Amino acid sequence: MYDLRVSGLCVERGGFRLGLSRLFIGYGEKVAVMGENGSGKSTLLLSLCGMLSFRGEVLYGDKPVSALSFRERARIFSYLPQNPEILFPYTVEEIVSLGFDRSDKDFLKEVFSLFELEAMKKARITELSGGEKKRVFIARAVAQSAPILFLDEPTSSLDVRHRVRFLEYLKELKKTVCCVMHDVNEALRYFDRFLFLKKGELVYDLKKEEVNEEVLSDVFDVAVSSCQCFVFSCSR
Repeated sequence: MYDLRVSGLCVERGGFRLGLSRLFIGYGEKVAVMGENGSGKSTLLLSLCGMLSFRGEVLYGDKPVSALSFRERARIFSYLPQNPEILFPYTVEEIVSLGFDRSDKDFLKEVFSLFELEAMKKARITELSGGEKKRVFIARAVAQSAPILFLDEPTSSLDVRHRVRFLEYLKELKKTVCCVMHDVNEALRYFDRFLFLKKGELVYDLKKEEVNEEVLSDVFDVAVSSCQCFVFSCSR
């Protein structure tokens, strides 16, 4: 499978600059990308997917992302943008099946079941609520069967049950997951490694147990104290 190596990454877009001297993400890691709005989280994911021009190097194994064809990229990683949208009235089934390996129909059934989409297979995407659309696009990213998932705020618009169900699935998934998150408590429950960005720089690269009040106060410029939180589970 694929490890991800980044060195000397520099991205400039619209007056914003993202700089990353070095980053290594091993296969199977569960990585949360966090930081304030405008810190560079989405820019980082887009760069790792080769969707932005940059200086430096992004390698999958020993191959630069710039040297990968679109077909090769689809075999290595799937990407869910922050605000996915399809304007044409495709059905839920058509969208989830895009890019899917049709030799594994049982897996596709599993994906529809996981995201509770069976009853709306024939519904048009334009007829769905915001949360329902998000579930469809998440299912489409998962159904791609790539070994690496890049997810930009996948839980926004989801209700509590579907959010927990999806994050529990990600936690057990035998794939690399690199996910932009905003809820710190939620991220601490489901992710093992944290990349904290601030003003276009990677200021902390930490294991879950290393994340503390001091770090969070520095990243978000607010006073942070430890407190008891509600914990949800889909076990019932």
